[in-house]
Amino acid sequence: MSHSRIYQISTKPILEEDYLLADDFINHWFTNTIADYVDDDTDRGADIRSLKEKLGDSAKFESEDSFVIQPGGKEMYFQKAYGLFKNACLKAVLMDFSEFVSSNGLSIVMYSIDNAYCDKYSIYVSPDEFETIPLDEFIRSAELGKRYFIGNTLDYHF
Repeated sequence: MSHSRIYQISTKPILEEDYLLADDFINHWFTNTIADYVDDDTDRGADIRSLKEKLGDSAKFESEDSFVIQPGGKEMYFQKAYGLFKNACLKAVLMDFSEFVSSNGLSIVMYSIDNAYCDKYSIYVSPDEFETIPLDEFIRSAELGKRYFIGNTLDYHF
C-alpha cells in the first residue's frame, strides 16, 4: 500500500475556489491506470515542504506557494536518476541471452530503465495548461526562470 501526491501547478496564481479536488479524478485516466483512488485529505503545507525538499537546489521557492526552476536546475534534479539510468542500461547491454529469454530478466531491467527516466509511481503534477503528468516529465518541460504556482495537493494510492 503506497501513497504519493498530486500537486496542482499553474503559471498563474490559483484561487482556493479553483483548487483541484479528488472528485476531479472520478472516471479519469489517472484512476484507471495509475491510482486506486485520489483523496483530498492532505496537509498542503507539509506537502509543499516535501516538494521543496524533493526539488532541492533545482528550484527556488519565491514564496510558500510558488517556485522557479533555476539555471542548471534540470541537470541538478536529474543527476541521481541519470546514474541509475546508465547503470540499468549497462545491465541491459551486458545481459546474456539466457537472462534475455527468462521471464523476469529483461522485464526488471526495462522497468529500471523506464523508472530512472520517468518515475510513474511518484509525484504527479496536474496543471490547467496540460494533462496530469509525472513530476519528472514536468521538470523536463518546465521553462527555466518561469514562475510556477502551487494550488491544492492531493493524496493518491497505488
